[in-house]
Amino acid sequence: MGASNSIPSTLQSGLTTNVVTAPDLGAAVGSLGRLMGSLALVFAVMLGALWIYRHWQRLIQKRQPDTGLRVIDVKNLGQRMAVYVIAYRHQHFLIGGSPNGLSLLSPLESAPSDPDDESEGSSPTPAPPADSFRNALDKALSPSA
Repeated sequence: MGASNSIPSTLQSGLTTNVVTAPDLGAAVGSLGRLMGSLALVFAVMLGALWIYRHWQRLIQKRQPDTGLRVIDVKNLGQRMAVYVIAYRHQHFLIGGSPNGLSLLSPLESAPSDPDDESEGSSPTPAPPADSFRNALDKALSPSA
């Protein structure tokens, strides 16, 4: 007879009885191995899906060419109004955004890329970018007479 738990077996005298036999450990180990392998596969698929979910923007951005248009800084003014510093190639612009649309407030001077390239004494030291932004913002927001 096969190895099963409660199948009636025939004794030598011809009587039938229920005999409990020991389970086959080889089949149990194989079944447990398949279960663990399946569980590992499910976790690997879930981790792969999580990685793709978190990094999908990086995968898409590599395929798109760089247009040179970047948002450098944003200052929210409340009530759906904001001021943006936009860079396009080597130019910087101060843009105002409101519910009515966008408007160019002021072009900004670009900071030099390498201060060692400038000749000594040819021009005064340019203002740091934070000061030029503040000046342009004050100029743009001040009421003109």
